Amino acid sequence: MSRNTPRDLDRYRTYKVGDEWYVQPDGQQLWGQGDSLDAAMADLQRRTDEYAAFRAKSGMQALDSNGFFHGVRRAYQSSKGALKVIVVVALCAVPLSYGISTGITRGIENADIKGGKAFWGKVEKGILKMGEDGKGLPPEKAEALHKAVGNIVERIRPFSSKLGLLFVPPEQDAQDQ
Repeated sequence: MSRNTPRDLDRYRTYKVGDEWYVQPDGQQLWGQGDSLDAAMADLQRRTDEYAAFRAKSGMQALDSNGFFHGVRRAYQSSKGALKVIVVVALCAVPLSYGISTGITRGIENADIKGGKAFWGKVEKGILKMGEDGKGLPPEKAEALHKAVGNIVERIRPFSSKLGLLFVPPEQDAQDQ
């Protein structure tokens, strides 16, 4: 077998252990070994031919048992840049999220909002005060508010009837029109 060109060797993984050469095609479990690279390639060709003859005789399909790992390796090689970006963004997100949560916590602690019994007591007093007789709106103000709300309803009603169609199945909507 003549010596392969470097472009042909790109499809193979070659190893030299001591004085012995080993050659393996990418994505396959076949290999060849020999005293030289040419001898290893010749041994690989012999094994490949034997495997092809076995498949032809037995009718078995070729199994690419190394293909998954080859695909993973290829995906990893092509996504190194994206992987680095993801790691950097994740590392930056940790202190950022800590700062945001600390700011929210401090804002809540410093706010003048009282919860619990004091809050609900205040709400209850406000409701009772609004419900007392004689504490309503002056009649002129009540009339103006009533008229304003009526005008708003008249302007919005055509749109709200169309918004109701959002809650009707499309088939029924097509039949109604």
